[in-house]
Amino acid sequence: MHAGALWGCGILDYREVFDVDDEILKGRILEHACGPTAFNAEQTARGQVVLSQDALFALPHSTLGEYINSAAENIHVKSRREGLRTFLADFTTGLREGRYRAVSELPFPETNFSFDCVLTAHSLFQDVHPNHLDYHLAILLELARLAPEVRLYPLTDHTGTPALLLGPLLLALQQKNHGTEVREVRGVDGGASGAMLRIWANECPL
Repeated sequence: MHAGALWGCGILDYREVFDVDDEILKGRILEHACGPTAFNAEQTARGQVVLSQDALFALPHSTLGEYINSAAENIHVKSRREGLRTFLADFTTGLREGRYRAVSELPFPETNFSFDCVLTAHSLFQDVHPNHLDYHLAILLELARLAPEVRLYPLTDHTGTPALLLGPLLLALQQKNHGTEVREVRGVDGGASGAMLRIWANECPL
């Protein structure tokens, strides 16, 4: 199993790739499809509110641990390997406290604007056939229902090539009366620059 773009990342990494500041970090945050990261544990230790949801979290703890340990062998940044250990140490407690959950079918159960910001690593590189545009659009619109702002990273693959669906998605979001901004950010692990997408609704959902 290969590690996702943000596996093992923590607050310092998120400041870079999502360009978040202290004000955002003090708010209620939904972490969507970022995989096993240290972000929830670190934010909780700071007294902040975070809900992390990912399909992987439906796996039994032992199976999830095996997947993570296997993926960690391909992560060469010490802080991210430590971040994975932080996640595993926090997961059982966080699951019991409702800070982690397996991703559910749309729509998500929360009411509109239950969070202040959504941070997501939802992959635009899966299901790139044009017919799957509606699938990605539905997820991003649902996330935008839950918070005034959504931040999506990454927008490019490891070679720096933008996702094929990025252009059509930007157009579709704008047609749904959502504002968008593609912002250059520092890449994960302090690597080459990357890009992050901000999404917001121009009208509050009813």
